[in-house]
Amino acid sequence: MKNRIISISLAVMLALSFGLIGCEQPCTTVMFSITEGNVSVMKGGTANWTEAQVEMCLKRGDIIRCGENSSGQMTFLDGTIIDLEAGDEIEVASLHVSAGNGSNIIEIKLTIGSIIFRVNKIIDPASRYEVETPTGTVAIRGSAVRVDVIEDGTTWATNLEGEIVAIAQGVELQVPEGRRCIISPDQPPELVIFTDPNLE
Repeated sequence: MKNRIISISLAVMLALSFGLIGCEQPCTTVMFSITEGNVSVMKGGTANWTEAQVEMCLKRGDIIRCGENSSGQMTFLDGTIIDLEAGDEIEVASLHVSAGNGSNIIEIKLTIGSIIFRVNKIIDPASRYEVETPTGTVAIRGSAVRVDVIEDGTTWATNLEGEIVAIAQGVELQVPEGRRCIISPDQPPELVIFTDPNLE
């Protein structure tokens, strides 16, 4: 009988240590390693805004908003970093990140504002890093991109480094490094003339 009690106790302890009983899964993203001003979070399934905290755990469905003169940074286990600026409103659309060699999925909805999305290295080709906006999608392929969205949904995607693809209206456009594209409402992506001395 005593051995049976010990066995049950060990099983309960193991289950607790692996998060099988009443515990949430380990956090897959840390927010914010940098914050300034007023940054708020609405947790998925709720209607209340709360103040963002350093090392706050984010999950799919969470919405983040940066107020005036505010900024933040989301840092993921795989080294991916998303810089947030004043006026941003984004939603964590899909999120699956591992610290190992598995496939990762980070999909962000940017309603309005500007973000810089940096992906260090894609180990598994099945990994997906994307920014969805009201007019299209920007896919990041191991690179750095700046995405800007204004009130009517018009989107600019600037390839800071590496490879990115802009997708809208069934058209996929590869944006060369140092170039910018525009996605206007109901239009396919189009390269535009853009000069940035920092990219030369």
